[in-house]
Amino acid sequence: MKTVLLTILTCVLTLKGHAVADVLRVPSEYPTIQGAIDDASSGDTVSIAPGLYNEHSINPNGKSITIQGTRNSNGTLTTTIDALQAGQVFTISLGEGPDTVIKDLVIRSGFHFHGGGIYCDNNSHPTISGCMLEGNSAYEGGGIYCDNNSHPTISGCTISGNTVNEAGGGIFCNDSTPNISNCTIEGNSARKGGGIFCEDSSPTMTDCIIENNTSIGQYGGGGGIFCDNSNPTLNGCTISSNTADFDGGGIYCQTSSPDLNNCFIEGNTTQYDSGGGIYCNASSPTVSDCTISHNTASSDGGGIHCLDNSNPTISGCMITGNTSNSAGGGIECYNNSNPTITDCTISGNTADDYGGGLLFGNSNPIITGCTIQSNAADLGGGIYCLEGSQPTMTDCLFQGNRSGSGGGLYNQNSSPALDGCTFEGNIADEEMGYGWGGGLANWGNSDPVLDGCQFISNQADTDGGGMVSNGASDPTMINCEFRSNTAVRGGGNYSLNSSQGTFVGCSFIGNTAEHGGGFHASSGCSSQLTGCAFTDNTASELGGGMHNENGDLDIEDCTFMGNSARVGAGFSSSGGYPYLEDCLFDQNTATDYGAGIYLYDYDFSNVRNCILTNNVANRGTAIYADSSNGYINDCVIQGNTATSSAAGIYSINGGDLRIIDCQVIDNQALRATGIRCDSSNPNIVGCTVSGNIANGSPGVGGGILLVTSSPNIVQCRIIDNQADLGAGFYVGSLCSPYVGSCVISNNEATQDGGGFYAQANTETRLINSLICSNTPTQITGSWIDRGGNQVLNECSTCTGDLNGDDLVNVNDVLFLVSVWDEVNPAADLDEDGLVDTDDLLILLGQYGEQCP
Repeated sequence: MKTVLLTILTCVLTLKGHAVADVLRVPSEYPTIQGAIDDASSGDTVSIAPGLYNEHSINPNGKSITIQGTRNSNGTLTTTIDALQAGQVFTISLGEGPDTVIKDLVIRSGFHFHGGGIYCDNNSHPTISGCMLEGNSAYEGGGIYCDNNSHPTISGCTISGNTVNEAGGGIFCNDSTPNISNCTIEGNSARKGGGIFCEDSSPTMTDCIIENNTSIGQYGGGGGIFCDNSNPTLNGCTISSNTADFDGGGIYCQTSSPDLNNCFIEGNTTQYDSGGGIYCNASSPTVSDCTISHNTASSDGGGIHCLDNSNPTISGCMITGNTSNSAGGGIECYNNSNPTITDCTISGNTADDYGGGLLFGNSNPIITGCTIQSNAADLGGGIYCLEGSQPTMTDCLFQGNRSGSGGGLYNQNSSPALDGCTFEGNIADEEMGYGWGGGLANWGNSDPVLDGCQFISNQADTDGGGMVSNGASDPTMINCEFRSNTAVRGGGNYSLNSSQGTFVGCSFIGNTAEHGGGFHASSGCSSQLTGCAFTDNTASELGGGMHNENGDLDIEDCTFMGNSARVGAGFSSSGGYPYLEDCLFDQNTATDYGAGIYLYDYDFSNVRNCILTNNVANRGTAIYADSSNGYINDCVIQGNTATSSAAGIYSINGGDLRIIDCQVIDNQALRATGIRCDSSNPNIVGCTVSGNIANGSPGVGGGILLVTSSPNIVQCRIIDNQADLGAGFYVGSLCSPYVGSCVISNNEATQDGGGFYAQANTETRLINSLICSNTPTQITGSWIDRGGNQVLNECSTCTGDLNGDDLVNVNDVLFLVSVWDEVNPAADLDEDGLVDTDDLLILLGQYGEQCP
């Protein structure tokens, strides 16, 4: 009996002692780590003393135990397990949970097909904390291998210098969701995922550093991270200085949608291919508040490369200083990849060829509130769009970008929509290319739509300081502003080579060029401008406000004010088919001729219902027409000044010009003030030439002056003009004008020829015209009377002109009949107190008269 009780007591004491003694010490109590584990129970700790242990295939055997090394006083690890390449260091494959803890160990020189350092399989979820895994090797998962729904928690670890032949130099995840925090994964190498490989996995990584990892070999990628059909989440991580031989220096995404928040993706490189920072193929990552900087791609997409239906969401990011040896220094999206990019700064990126900041090929991104700044490429310093891309850009700033053409934005067969965007200080540098389109270049068949955009202080070394459009491009510009841009041609805008364009409510202010300070159109382009304002633009040669060179332009309801040029300060045209209607030309200045409008060459121009006033030039101030065909209809030309001759209209060197129903009034010049014809024969019909003053010494031709010209002047009123000679009309030698149904009256010459003055060797043909009340003489010189003319010292009073339109016609008869038998002083021509038959007879007696 005593023996039985003693046995029971011994067992109880043994059990009680083991429950308290839960720390198993290696090597003081157990010579091997595995031996201690084998003897441990759940809740125990295997404490490993400082030293080097050559063991492999260590297996917790499903136990909830802590396997813990030691640290010295400064926190460095002092316990090392070296497997000597004999197998993997740890094998965790029996469904271990988070209470299986591996802590404070150096784990090195493991080797296995899967998982050189730690192997996690079969729904295992261990906790790995404060460890260093280094120098391990495998086919997959050099440092840690996670498979079959394994979810380890990995924290405070350094995983470095591990190598694999295939995937996951540092960590391999397949169908697993590890939680990784405060880890450093560095110096690892693999063909896919030098740092981490994820397949069908969604790991979460927080505050980790993934750096100096390498993807080596063909068809690999992801120097830092490789994601295949995976959706990892990275918060506050740094992915830096990783290298991939091919795609994805930092991160490679294949049919994956990682979520990156507050991460730094810096200094990553691809040796032969694309996506220095991030590579996306059929993937849609979310990238928020990240910095993607100083990454390099040997091909495309220095910062980010998106291909084949990738639709990333990028917000609040800094994408800076990235480099592509081909295209898309900051971001490249190709083949129906449609990112949404919001509130990002894309700056200081470079591409050797296209799209220093961004490139879009056959893609339709949405870009909102972004700053695209100081990027550079041969074409499209800020953005390059090609292959039918249709990006939508709202409230974006393109600033300080540089390229050979399209400093801010270059469109090749693409049609973006821009709303409220600003292009400022961008440069098209001739040393990098053609030097066209400082702010924006449209090439091929590009039809962008811009609403409320600004082009400010952009520069093109050749053409289109603000914008250039070439080929079949057809931009639509609504309420846009072009201010202080510079170029050789087209300081604000340059359109050429059959390009079209619609400009509505746009303003061109303070732009500068050699030709076309505000706008230059050439080579058959056809543009329509409505409600636009050209103000204070400057051209050193032609077209301060606008120059047309063989273009087909429709310009309506526009203002040209305060512009300056040598020739054609407001508008100049050399060939082509310009149409101007309801436009105002005010206070423009030409140092030579054509302050308002300059027309040259034998194509057809049409100027209708325009007002040209207060302009100043040497000659031909309001309109200078050289060898021009076309119409000048219903225009008011008033208050202009020529320092030499022709403050109103100067027609020279032939052409078929028709000046119809215009008012040329109150202009001043030294000579030929109202209209001058020099070796030209325009048709001048229904015009009023009045109040013009030739104030030279001597001043000749106050109203009209002819030099070797034979115009047809019909139904015109040439009245109240002043000069020394030929106040109304001065006919130079070798001229034979036809003057029919005109009134030449009340003109005043200080010397001779008040009405008109004809030199010798002229044949002035007058028919049905009234010449009266001119001083000191009505006509000086010879003329040919074709009949029906009246030459009177005093003009008769035209009482029958009841409506004051200077004609007695049916309108006056209708007015008189409307007040028949009434007391109406205006229609009571015989002043007998009643409108009756006697008054009608007086009116009919004057019927058909022109009233001066």
